[in-house]
Amino acid sequence: MTQTPQQPAPDLDDIAQAEMTALTQRRMRGFLRFAVIEGGVFAILIVLIYATGLIDPDAGIWLLIAAALVGGFALMAMLSGQMKQQQRIIAENEARGAATLAQ
Repeated sequence: MTQTPQQPAPDLDDIAQAEMTALTQRRMRGFLRFAVIEGGVFAILIVLIYATGLIDPDAGIWLLIAAALVGGFALMAMLSGQMKQQQRIIAENEARGAATLAQ
């Protein structure tokens, strides 16, 4: 298996480094929050479908699929927003660097 070459990490000033650290911490908390909520939703659905029998298993499988799709879209939206924030931080860092060089 071949690996594609990765771009080197940009040099970040102190401001950008602090913002990236905060973004990374928010991302970790977001993943944890997402996992807990998604796991809880699946656990509740599985108990309602298979343990208690309140929901018919034929319809329950569609509820599980729907929960997975909603969770996937929510995770995609969260990651997309965070990637945009990361790109903004890098762009602002580059602008600050260019302004410093121009002076």
